[in-house]
Amino acid sequence: MTKPSSKPVSVILPAYNAAEHIQTAVSSVLAQTAPPQEIIVIDDGSTDNTAEIVKSFGEKVRYIHQPNAGVSAARNTGIKAASAEWIAFLDADDEWLPEKLEKQFALLDADQSLAFCSANYIRISHDRTRSAPDVDPEKCRTLTSSDNRFDSYYTAFANGITGHTDTMLIRKTILEQVGMFNESISRFEDLDLWFRIAAVTENFGFISEPLAIYTVENPESLSRSTCPIETYADFIRRNLAFAKQHDKLDQFTPCAAKLLRQWIRSMLFDARKNDIRLLLDEFHNLLPNAYIRNMKIMTACPNTTANLCRLASRIIRTFNLRSRVVAKPTPKQSRH
Repeated sequence: MTKPSSKPVSVILPAYNAAEHIQTAVSSVLAQTAPPQEIIVIDDGSTDNTAEIVKSFGEKVRYIHQPNAGVSAARNTGIKAASAEWIAFLDADDEWLPEKLEKQFALLDADQSLAFCSANYIRISHDRTRSAPDVDPEKCRTLTSSDNRFDSYYTAFANGITGHTDTMLIRKTILEQVGMFNESISRFEDLDLWFRIAAVTENFGFISEPLAIYTVENPESLSRSTCPIETYADFIRRNLAFAKQHDKLDQFTPCAAKLLRQWIRSMLFDARKNDIRLLLDEFHNLLPNAYIRNMKIMTACPNTTANLCRLASRIIRTFNLRSRVVAKPTPKQSRH
């Protein structure tokens, strides 16, 4: 049998104490019907036997060790070391489906205007008992029509197509142009990068078929931490400025409004009255007046509103009213 030719892509796989899952992740890349040019594992200061497992793959995998610096720094180390034209990412506890690269490169071959693309993915619970696609494939196909393309990532995001780091495929030159991952932030660093790429590109490719598997962490094993309000505000300020600098402010504004609504909704559950009002006041020009009035009413008695939100959430879960059977994934970046 003829061995399939490799695709011009470097796969960047950051790992931190990933001994339990790293073999599955790497094996899923090696099992691609269209193999990558290279696989680079960046060991971000692991203290378990991650290194031993990765090195057992021999020359199939390039191993780089660095002191613990966080997932963004690890990914950037991989990008700098990469030799291929394209860059793909995979987290150490996730995996790719066999045709991931083949189908994405078929899309790139069909539309050479694309500088980056992504795909749907499957969310699976930590105990492997429940799974669901991130976005309904039929919805994806309706939004992208027959060409698997949006006119920009901004448009995709505003329509609920956010992509995922595991399924992103990006030209290395574009990553270098926008400065790669921002190592100074610890929340939303992936989304921050996608928005910067959107500001300097036009089209965004998206495949409606799931091409990766994202493992949702066990909620009981996660320590609940409150994201400081300045983190949210700084994200919006920074990306508004970057979009304005590249004449994409009108395209980013709906995305900013969508994010603000999501964050404010989450804060209602935690009775974060002051934080909600700070966002409403600073970014009032991004949100409808009626929405701002309603949120100010709902935060007049924050604890009562929080209790009602939690009750409604329990009812929805109890009667399976929510369309998604697995919770929306939380950022993994905070683990490092």
